[in-house]
Amino acid sequence: DGTNCVDCDIGYYSNVDTPPFATSCNLCAPGQYNTAIGQSSCTDCAIGKLSSPDRTYCADCEAGQYNYNNTECVDCESGKYAPQALTGSCLDCLNGSHTNNATKATTCTACNAGKYSVQLSVECSNCIEGKYSSGGASQCDLCPAGFYAPTTAASTCIACSAGNYTALTG
Repeated sequence: DGTNCVDCDIGYYSNVDTPPFATSCNLCAPGQYNTAIGQSSCTDCAIGKLSSPDRTYCADCEAGQYNYNNTECVDCESGKYAPQALTGSCLDCLNGSHTNNATKATTCTACNAGKYSVQLSVECSNCIEGKYSSGGASQCDLCPAGFYAPTTAASTCIACSAGNYTALTG
């Protein structure tokens, strides 16, 4: 009404004190906040924290997410994980392990014996007949001559019994 000045609300600021004077307040930038009315600036969120949509507080992203440029929480992509909220990106799940979730994974676990995986895997794959693996394998190995694996997902090879043989590996 032109008879007095109005304080900026919490989460907003105005830093103009010379002509042309402010006619409105600005929302604090992403990654910043303020908790009092009538502020001329905003405060940066702590590293790894994200400002709320109304810029009145900062909070952590969740496990399975990372903080992208202090502007948004982003779910971990397929084959990546974050045991707690991270900054910048999620961790790669390496060979011989899997996340078990397509997105927003919080763990990366070694494959069981008889299975294998390559980097960034969501699931482990079974070894085929004639091959085996120990736990945490990035590939399955051929059974040596004189041994066999008659089923998929073998964790060991079986020795041929007396009167039988395998001349080839696998």
